[in-house]
Amino acid sequence: MIDIVKGILDGGWALLVGWLFPSALTVLFFGFVVYPSTEDVSLFNKLSSTTAILTAAVVLGIVLSALQTPLYRFLEGYSWPHWAYKIGHRRQVQRRLRLKHTVAFAGYSQAERELVAIQKRRREAQPSGEDSLKAAEAKAVANYETWKSSGREAAHWLSALWGNRSRAERRLAKVARLPQLRRQILADRLERYPTDDDQILPTKLGNAIRRFERFGPEHYGLDQQRLWYELTGLAPEGSANRSVRRAPQSTSLSV
Repeated sequence: MIDIVKGILDGGWALLVGWLFPSALTVLFFGFVVYPSTEDVSLFNKLSSTTAILTAAVVLGIVLSALQTPLYRFLEGYSWPHWAYKIGHRRQVQRRLRLKHTVAFAGYSQAERELVAIQKRRREAQPSGEDSLKAAEAKAVANYETWKSSGREAAHWLSALWGNRSRAERRLAKVARLPQLRRQILADRLERYPTDDDQILPTKLGNAIRRFERFGPEHYGLDQQRLWYELTGLAPEGSANRSVRRAPQSTSLSV
């Protein structure tokens, strides 16, 4: 009985915070912005403002909660029409490639600058400090070799994307000077995309969720969705009850 009550309360809290509260904010916005201009509409004249707000918030929240799976599937892009899906997919693939090559060229440019700087310092250094600079140079060379192939490919791809030679050179120079923090932000955005183009969806939300779903199969050969339920089935009852609220959820298991 206690577990049933806890489940009801947990579900009620999720409904309140996830759906009723946002619905109330939406209805309040409607009431302050749109409602004053509806004085001549008989439907609105018959409703008390307080009653209308509470009723609309509750009804809207419950309806959206009941439709959350179709809503998520639409926001992820699974239920889009075929023509819209193709356009969105193509756009997201292009964005991922642009992020990938921008990060690669920025990393290559920084590695090249660091290598040139350390080589210059070594030429100007005293013999006493040459050993430490030699180790630093070897590390810089290894980092440069890591970025060289992808960086040159990125430069070629970005130049072809921007077309005009002078324009491409200006933009490449701008990318080459990207600060470390900016590079990290772009790399984080890139991490929100699946690594396989066939797994890319037409929306950013869908790609972020798809990236999470594909992490287990790609890195460990395990489906974390199925594995989770296997673990909760084998774990002690107390552990399963405490962690069930942290179970990974997915709206994209069936396409």
